[in-house]
Amino acid sequence: MESMISSFADMPKRMSLVDEEPWHTKGIRKAVVKNFLIYFWVDDANKKVQVFNIVFAQAVENNM
Repeated sequence: MESMISSFADMPKRMSLVDEEPWHTKGIRKAVVKNFLIYFWVDDANKKVQVFNIVFAQAVENNM
């Protein structure tokens, strides 16, 4: 998981935007690593990637 998060520095926009609103409009992206979902935002102005949530994917499926 650490290597995936580190790779965001090179090409963060290769990960797709989430489908759900309002997150899609706000530019929130999602990466899947093993059983985890990593949610992040690309700050182009400051050339940074902000990871703000890492969720165990099975927990998300169980809540649907």
